[in-house]
Amino acid sequence: MSTRNPFPLSPCLKVSDASWISAIRRAMELVLPTTANTPPKIADLADDKAFTTQNLRALRNCTLINTLDGCAISLPAHREDEVPVGLMLAAAGGSDRRIFELAAGMENIIRV
Repeated sequence: MSTRNPFPLSPCLKVSDASWISAIRRAMELVLPTTANTPPKIADLADDKAFTTQNLRALRNCTLINTLDGCAISLPAHREDEVPVGLMLAAAGGSDRRIFELAAGMENIIRV
């Protein structure tokens, strides 16, 4: 098994950096793409390596929030007949009500 980090971050940010993790946990809210990729075509996932690469990329942002014990919600942010993308609102664990309030307020704004 490879020891390479499947969820690469910026070289200056390491998940093991306690001060960075603490800063993220204290942040009021974060807004980021739900996934780091758009949905691939099924044909492009034929071999295991391609599937694994796309799967890890799709899970990267959500996994970061889960690793930090945060909570999040994803809002659809694409136009009809376009490739689906999501906008993720995230915050520290226990902020579920606040995330739902933000999502409700943003839903009609980002609906296209």
